[in-house]
Amino acid sequence: MMMRYLLLTIFTLHLSTVLPSTVLAQPLPRATPESQGVASAQIQKFIEAADQSINTLHSFMLIRHGKVVAECWWQPQTPTTPHVMHSLSKSFTSTAVGFAVSEGKLSVDDEVIKFFPDHLPAEISPNLKAMRVKDLLTMSTGHEIEPKLIGGPEDSGIRMFLAQPVPHKPGTHFKYNTPATYMLSAIVQKVSGEKLIDYLTPRLFKPLGIENPAWSTSVEGINYGGFGLMITTEDIARFGLFTLNEGQWNGQQLLPAAWIREATSKHVSNGSNPQSDWEQGYGYQFWRCRHGAFRGDGKDGQFCIVLPEQDAVIAITAHTSNMQAELNVVWDHLLAAFHEAPLAEDPAAQARLKEVSARLVAGQPKGTSKLLLSQKIQSDILKKEMKYSIYLPAGYEGSTTSYPVLYLLHGFGDDETSWQLKGNMQPLADATIATRRALPMIIVMPDAEKRYYMNSVMGEYMYEDYFIKELMPHIEKTYRTRTDRADRALSGLSMGGYGSLLYALHHPELFASCYAMSAGVRSDEEMRAIPFAEFKKRYVPSVGNLEEGDERITEFYNRNSVLYLLPKTPVEQLKQTRWFIDCGDDDFLYKGNSLLHITFSDMKVPHEYRVRDGGHNWKYWQRSLPDALEFVSESFSKEK
Repeated sequence: MMMRYLLLTIFTLHLSTVLPSTVLAQPLPRATPESQGVASAQIQKFIEAADQSINTLHSFMLIRHGKVVAECWWQPQTPTTPHVMHSLSKSFTSTAVGFAVSEGKLSVDDEVIKFFPDHLPAEISPNLKAMRVKDLLTMSTGHEIEPKLIGGPEDSGIRMFLAQPVPHKPGTHFKYNTPATYMLSAIVQKVSGEKLIDYLTPRLFKPLGIENPAWSTSVEGINYGGFGLMITTEDIARFGLFTLNEGQWNGQQLLPAAWIREATSKHVSNGSNPQSDWEQGYGYQFWRCRHGAFRGDGKDGQFCIVLPEQDAVIAITAHTSNMQAELNVVWDHLLAAFHEAPLAEDPAAQARLKEVSARLVAGQPKGTSKLLLSQKIQSDILKKEMKYSIYLPAGYEGSTTSYPVLYLLHGFGDDETSWQLKGNMQPLADATIATRRALPMIIVMPDAEKRYYMNSVMGEYMYEDYFIKELMPHIEKTYRTRTDRADRALSGLSMGGYGSLLYALHHPELFASCYAMSAGVRSDEEMRAIPFAEFKKRYVPSVGNLEEGDERITEFYNRNSVLYLLPKTPVEQLKQTRWFIDCGDDDFLYKGNSLLHITFSDMKVPHEYRVRDGGHNWKYWQRSLPDALEFVSESFSKEK
């Protein structure tokens, strides 16, 4: 083991260039199963057995000898649908550590505490001092209880990890530990100066042709590492092929083969049950499996299974609670499909396989929430295809219950995915609902591009009309939403905070509550003073080609100015809506939000106004979201 590590540290790899993405981002080569020694009929048996016994598969792809020989998606999943990897993210984080080691930025024998001198507890125990990067990689940190990462007493996951007691000697006690992977991500960021996703982009993602990966980020500005990566099924397969080929891709050795062998070997024992694929040993954020295989895997059945003996890779996405059953179907049906030599072509079996693959429809287990990213709607008003993401609470599938709906709006420069990818909306909503702080609800996150949720001055981009006349009816027709005013709410951040206030004022008959975070509201004085370059970038597409100063404050502008509309609105009408203004004391929009509070107060309109320590960032909004869900829940009807 030591010799292999020495070889790895001697031969470092410095990456300065990658092949052009236009060449590398091509689809993986395809071939018939039989041409690669795989029986189509046996693949069909696997798909049918998996569909029957698992019932919540989302996708499957099989690679043999470097070529895709089978692939299918359970509707509504598609080849381009990004999927949350959950803990399969860990294997990518391990690979980032491998790149950092190969570049001489760190060693697996480095002590963990050396990277975080500003986060250490008052007393450093001998076991904490002895903890190495390798112990993080192998989940053998010495913890008896997994440290908290979210929802603890600190905003810092690093500080909470280092404060957790370490009763066992590191390297001797296996304990599955997602915060340990978070620490690996933090270390990579510390030594490289880049977030994990940015560090991996030129080294792994671009060379492999993994386009548009996304990774959720903590309030500390660190990719979570242990979860939160979103990629497609083919991207999983590419990563599996990269590890199968021991770090080589298109003839280039991107990562030393010694690292891949080290990372996918057994380092710690995690049980002795010969029938359990979770007790075959653990490597550097990779699991050992039966049948000589290794894998990365994630909650709900995400798998990247590598079978060196068969020269094969299996990529699976799913939403199932029985991941061992998922693997059992692979072993019981797919292993028998592999043959050493090519088989005679079987057009009839290939046609049947194609037919079976085309009619698959995904199920959904009860008791779990569901997040559908980037759903599409054709807008006649905007004359283009628009997107939205939607959160369906636990219990939605398999029931006939209707739910209240929250329209959660994004900020300038973001899109329909940002509340999830940057704001970790789903786990925050799950936890808030599970603890009964908030009622189960549907959360709709529409894309508004950079147009401030308003109808444009020239009438060529009537977004507000689209939202009210097309998007809302589409949501209420497609999903089981309650349609009473009391069961609709608005919230959003920055530009979306402004949009939520605007819609609550323009359409008081539709929404019962509004929770605005860091709302993009400015006084007339502030609007006049904005430099023209910034004004042109942010506002001109919606409010017109206005010059500087007073010319910006037009009749059209006033019709869409929250601070102008408020005092013009009857007090009794305003009192029919519940209002919450939430802004950090270091937010550059603090003045406008304060003026909202002053105006409400002068009009004697009940509202809540909160100023917390914080700025205009996701750290602030992640802390606000549970409060927003709780606040709007108080308006929702409790039974239906």
